[in-house]
Amino acid sequence: MSELASQTPLGPDPSTRIMHVLDTADSVVVEMARETIARHLQAGYPTAIAARRSVFDTLGLDTADPLLVHIEIGAVRGIRASDAAHAFTLHKYYRHVDLVHAHGLHAGALAGLALTGLPQRMQPAIITTVERFDESSTVESLLARTVARTSTAVLGTTDPVCEYFADLEVPVTERAPLLRPDLDPRADVATALTRDRKRVRRDLDVPAGHWLIASPIEMRDGTDLTTVLDAAIRLPSHRPDRRWVVAFTGGGAARDQVSREIANRFDHIRVASEYSAAEVAAAADLVIAADRMTGLSTEGLMQMRRPVVHIGRERGARIWGERVTHVAADDTPGLLAAIADYVDNPAARATAAVAAKDRVAASTSVDTAGLILLDIYDTVLGMHAGTRPNERR
Repeated sequence: MSELASQTPLGPDPSTRIMHVLDTADSVVVEMARETIARHLQAGYPTAIAARRSVFDTLGLDTADPLLVHIEIGAVRGIRASDAAHAFTLHKYYRHVDLVHAHGLHAGALAGLALTGLPQRMQPAIITTVERFDESSTVESLLARTVARTSTAVLGTTDPVCEYFADLEVPVTERAPLLRPDLDPRADVATALTRDRKRVRRDLDVPAGHWLIASPIEMRDGTDLTTVLDAAIRLPSHRPDRRWVVAFTGGGAARDQVSREIANRFDHIRVASEYSAAEVAAAADLVIAADRMTGLSTEGLMQMRRPVVHIGRERGARIWGERVTHVAADDTPGLLAAIADYVDNPAARATAAVAAKDRVAASTSVDTAGLILLDIYDTVLGMHAGTRPNERR
């Protein structure tokens, strides 16, 4: 037995037949797959790679290895008319496979569709690693629900991804081990932001000594927007000992109305360009996050390490974790109190900001990731109907 396998007493049977499904060569998910597949081959696991030849070649595997098989499928990211044919190709091989690890949302949906028509006793267990995706997209939500329905485990690249699939009752949801975090490039302070904090605050006309509160909440009619606007208006009278500026950057049907009827009436309220959402959030002392935001994703805001108050549903609160203050969509007094508590407590602001970034920015060494995945494989095989590999041969 190899050193890797010997270090993993809880790993699956060494004869477990593993298939990896990939539809791209360019993602943090596949970057980790490339390294862990090589280590699992070294550990002696029979391994099939279902992918385009061009994707397979980028993995840099030893094609002469008798444990390695390439299965050609023409899958690319995003729904295509040819997906049914690719799923059928996988379907034909599934009776010879014990466990499928799909790398990416679309790859996971293909892997799940391939179960169609296959008797339960011949179905492999499916694990899908899912990257950040747009929950508001009809197409991506459809793919996600297919993954949730057919996967025994989902490994999310961020905690919000894990929470999404936990809500869909996937039996196992865990953070995916990654070599580098799955970050939102729109919120990359080093590369995406053209203005520094001082310049942004000057452009927003934030006087020295004022607290800048930012919110990228989507500006469409809703209880949460009404509450945030109400709190913004009342903030100076609620805490007259502080000086405030509140900047909204969200887009939406109500944006012009908010600008005309509120920002023009109250000197401390701004409606900034929705394209400046990341820059304004980075320059703010505190950010009011919501379930619906524009110009900046939840993960993007988390990676910026800003103190956040979240307003919205309980599910949204779970995405942010226990360290972030949550208020209900209709709770104006609660929102005002949360803002005041953060402003008065710099230690709480710092703790919440660091905790938020940890939910998206974790990374793992290659060797540790390989061991983690083998343990997850064993757990999933143990949960799967007709669990042990030799029972399906």
